[in-house]
Amino acid sequence: MRNAQKTQSVNGCSIALQIQCNMIPESLLQFIWKNQLFSSKQLRLAGGDPLEVLHTGTLNNHAGPDFQEARIRVNGTLWAGNIEVHVKASDWKRHKHHTDPAYRNVVLHVVWEDDERILDPSGNALPVFDLKHYVSLPVLETYRQLELASQPIACRGEPYSENAHTRAWLDRMLVERLQSRSPEVQRILERCRFDWEEAAYVYLGRAFGFRVNADPFQQLALSVPLKVVQQCKSSVFKLEALFLGQSGLVDESVQDEYPRALYSEYRYLQKVYRLKSMERYVWKKARMRPMNFPTIRIVQFAHVLGGKIDFRAMLEEPPHTERFMQWLDVQPSAYWNTHFSPDQPSVALEKHLGREAQYRILVNAIAPFLLCFAQSRAQEHLREQVLDLFESLPAEDNRDLRQWKAWGITPRNAAEAQSLIGLFRSYCEKGRCLECGLGWQLLRNAR
Repeated sequence: MRNAQKTQSVNGCSIALQIQCNMIPESLLQFIWKNQLFSSKQLRLAGGDPLEVLHTGTLNNHAGPDFQEARIRVNGTLWAGNIEVHVKASDWKRHKHHTDPAYRNVVLHVVWEDDERILDPSGNALPVFDLKHYVSLPVLETYRQLELASQPIACRGEPYSENAHTRAWLDRMLVERLQSRSPEVQRILERCRFDWEEAAYVYLGRAFGFRVNADPFQQLALSVPLKVVQQCKSSVFKLEALFLGQSGLVDESVQDEYPRALYSEYRYLQKVYRLKSMERYVWKKARMRPMNFPTIRIVQFAHVLGGKIDFRAMLEEPPHTERFMQWLDVQPSAYWNTHFSPDQPSVALEKHLGREAQYRILVNAIAPFLLCFAQSRAQEHLREQVLDLFESLPAEDNRDLRQWKAWGITPRNAAEAQSLIGLFRSYCEKGRCLECGLGWQLLRNAR
């Protein structure tokens, strides 16, 4: 497209453009029609009748015509109905619309190439709007550059400007990102028989697994009911024994005195609470930093549960960053200062839960869970408080955000970071430029 000849024909489209756009996708034509990225002056149907587009209609994501409830005026006559969009007019028959009664109320056939005369069910020629004569070359060039981009963020080569539209889109990305956790929270809530405190405990446990061991951690928390945790809460030794024994990572094979004592305590608790331990093979630690070993994360989780954390207060009291951080600021038992795994001595290093890890748990677990809770109870004030919480937290640093930083976009807080992460994973990585607010703006500006 970069080498396309930029001369325009009388009807608004060059011959070179017509040749090079033979493979234009239908999704782009739908996008152009929906957003009216075409010249609005002196529109005419393929047969020559003047056309006025009053309303492009509502995009239909289900079976049936592409746009519904559209309104157009043809040669002074008002028409209301559906719009169907195709690359070629002959696609109407190829898609078997001529035998489908759902297409009887189509009042306009929008195409890129009018290659065949199509009749409506009454035997009359279906009105055709030949879109290619009214779309400017820059719009198509911009789209092609996005489509052929080699970098993960397709529009990274374009100048970035922060404006009202951009901010509104990023705000939407934050909400989408947080709401994407809702199905996961709902599944855990169902497993917990709709006990929100129990679900909060399990979801927090899942967060301690971070990305690699999230599922095993969730299984661990589900296998140890919250009421059992509360009965053992007065002793962090009991909690370490309970969770390490239940995880299968401390068993009868350990040799050091401290893990042997833990296993002995676990055997007693296992009988009292009728617990069945997990298999150790479900835990992953290959190519993992030792500080992220499941044994360390499990003892950190045990100490959080043995501290001041209060799941009822988490749900009932206004969210407060410092209170959450105090709950997560824990230091495991002395044995773990010289061990990452049982019976394997290491250089002395305190295994407290670091500030960055605390923020990640708060941003990726506690806050999204509270947002789901607020939405389930229609508590708008809590929802706003959770969103404000994100703005008070620092932005994390990860692979996705480094892609944005390479474009000169650095998030100022966790809210902006989550927006950009959501945008990258849901749109950029999947090539959904036509559905993205930033891509829409680029194409609109190219019109």
